[in-house]
Amino acid sequence: MNVKIKSTGVTCLVGDDYDRVYIALQKEFKDSGEQLFTERIPGHEYLQWELPGEGWTPLSEGDPLMTQEVRQELLSRKQVISQRFGANQEMAQRILSVPDESYVYYKVNSEGHLLIRLTAWGYKYPERVGGRGITGTYKPQGDTQFVCIHIMYDNKPMPNKELFINGFKRVTDNSGVYNVGELPIGYEFEIEVDGKQQVVDVQSGNGDIKINVTLFVSVEIRATLDGQPYDGVIAFLSYWGHELKLTTDSNGKAFAKVPKDPNNGMCTISIENDYQQSALVEPITVFAFNINTTKKDEQIEENKLEESIGNTDEEAEKPIKSSGQKDENIKENEDKKDVDNQELTPQNTGIPPIEEECKEDEEKKEEETLAQDETPDTRPDLPLNDQQRSSSLIFEILAALSIIALVVFTYLFCYEILFG
Repeated sequence: MNVKIKSTGVTCLVGDDYDRVYIALQKEFKDSGEQLFTERIPGHEYLQWELPGEGWTPLSEGDPLMTQEVRQELLSRKQVISQRFGANQEMAQRILSVPDESYVYYKVNSEGHLLIRLTAWGYKYPERVGGRGITGTYKPQGDTQFVCIHIMYDNKPMPNKELFINGFKRVTDNSGVYNVGELPIGYEFEIEVDGKQQVVDVQSGNGDIKINVTLFVSVEIRATLDGQPYDGVIAFLSYWGHELKLTTDSNGKAFAKVPKDPNNGMCTISIENDYQQSALVEPITVFAFNINTTKKDEQIEENKLEESIGNTDEEAEKPIKSSGQKDENIKENEDKKDVDNQELTPQNTGIPPIEEECKEDEEKKEEETLAQDETPDTRPDLPLNDQQRSSSLIFEILAALSIIALVVFTYLFCYEILFG
């Protein structure tokens, strides 16, 4: 399949090295997913590029949804090629230029892969009068709506989730969204997720398409009291972050539907003081509770007792300790009573008889009296009163003056004898 363009209607951006650039590109991107370029075949007054095989569709005439797919894929491949050119981005932009989208072709091969080829690459339309040129940007005809697809499970986004749009495999991003792009109002396309298909009709203001792929499993609770249906009893369900409160009907049954845990986690059901755990299976999982009144009352009493013990642990320790001390005190008192009840005799008490004790006391008193008579008076002097202190001071002054007078008299007497 060949694509032609008049040689006088376009301008070459690559120059005389066009064919050598193509050979270099073929070597660089041979057997690569980034291969976009076709070979130029010169002709008389025409330039043409050869597309391998048949079945190619120009991007300007393609299905609206497919054109969005092709544009996104083309943008990704262009970015990879630009990175290969490094700092020479000017050359990269030249070879990736085409006059418009009618020179971009695509098709899907037998293996389901999207093939894209550029014809008239490295060319552009000449400048218009006034300095403005044709950019080749695609502008959809009529009203359009930007469409994005949200894949949800249990109201939570599913990142990296596979889906098929008109048979083409796509994957959601890290936020569980796949952006389709601008589509014409009234356009219909098909989405398939986990084998379930649905047709989407594009409408204005309704571009967010939410697809819920949640799988549900059923739970049935059966409760009996003394062999009879237990009506009105409350059952608590806990499963995969969900907490439900269910009440049994007149048949002693309660039902619920919960999202299936992909990891097959355990579901817990509790009624009064009894509980059961089990993984949920499709289509339904049954939990049966057989409650006996006697056992129920016994359990209630046990719970009350445990609660009472639990609430009085600290208080219970103190009486136990006091009781121990009390037993010791009782034992000591009993020992004392036994001692008091024994006969107070010299043999069992070690205490001398009363008469002997009195006689010894009299002998001690006589000895102390004799000792006092024989001992010299060593009582300390009583402190002097104020009058006595004054008299003593005067006496000491007079004595001092007498001594001084005696010394002076002696000195004068000696001096007289020696020196006449």
